Amino acid sequence: MEKTIEIEGIRVIVKTMSIQTYWDIAELEKRTKDTLASSKAMMLHSIVSWNVVDDKGNPAPVTIENIGKYLGLNFLTKIDKAMVEVNDLSEEEKKTSLKQSAPESTTETGASGITRENENSGKEG
Repeated sequence: MEKTIEIEGIRVIVKTMSIQTYWDIAELEKRTKDTLASSKAMMLHSIVSWNVVDDKGNPAPVTIENIGKYLGLNFLTKIDKAMVEVNDLSEEEKKTSLKQSAPESTTETGASGITRENENSGKEG
């Protein structure tokens, strides 16, 4: 599932996050007690694309730095709401999800401990 947010000509598309990504982010937060880092990771993994360009007119990659640089607080609020909407589970899915437990260990990559999924990987998110 995807949701498009558009404000003042900037368009951001937010997608459903995979369960593995959610587990990895939850593990990061559990280990580090850093809710800001986990919030940033969730946002990074949820944004599938955007039409943001840098000062030279080149497409800006979706990074935490660029999210902070190019998007205003109005966008962050809407992205947060969209992340909840696209990842909202039905009552039956919630029951099933609660019965399952996260894996004991996770594979981590990068300084943040989270590997961003490649949108062209063919994986469903």
